[in-house]
Amino acid sequence: MPAVETQLNHDQPAPPITKHTTLLSVDVECNGLHGKAFAVGAVLIDMTGKIIDEFQARCPIEGEVDPWVQKHVIPPLKDFNQTHRDARTMRDAFWQWYKAAKEQADYVMFDNGYPVEDRFFIDCQDDDIDERYWDHPFPVLELASLLIQVGIKPLAVRYRLVEDEIVGQPNLQHNPRFDSWVSALAAIKAFKLSGRLA
Repeated sequence: MPAVETQLNHDQPAPPITKHTTLLSVDVECNGLHGKAFAVGAVLIDMTGKIIDEFQARCPIEGEVDPWVQKHVIPPLKDFNQTHRDARTMRDAFWQWYKAAKEQADYVMFDNGYPVEDRFFIDCQDDDIDERYWDHPFPVLELASLLIQVGIKPLAVRYRLVEDEIVGQPNLQHNPRFDSWVSALAAIKAFKLSGRLA
């Protein structure tokens, strides 16, 4: 196990939620709930909704395409061309972007990370475990938990929750770049509903 090179300070409080707080929201599409990732999208966003940076990548799907993915995920990706030749090169490109974006982010978040985003990050670390051993996001915020905290049942509600902010945008549900943005906007709304953000 690689040594920890930085002194951990357990006395530091969690960063406050202000208009300057930044979220790095990540969304992944894979070939079935437990299949290999073939598309990833992410946004680095502040609490005003301003996108500071973003990432998207896609590679060929490994194996026979899952029927649910064929029906629900492939159509929103019709204008999202493949950017990488395989899953490993896609993960490496994401990781390079993620490392820099993470330095600017107060929190990393997923909509509901298990199993898709969790497995994707584990695969990224396993690609070079000695170098990436300590680089996973911590703590990870999950939109589902933030919504439960404010009394909202989380399943598929994020689009309705922020519909006034995405009006005029094409409905690209299951496009990971679009979904990462919608999740970030919904998290901002949850912070406001909880009273953490004015």
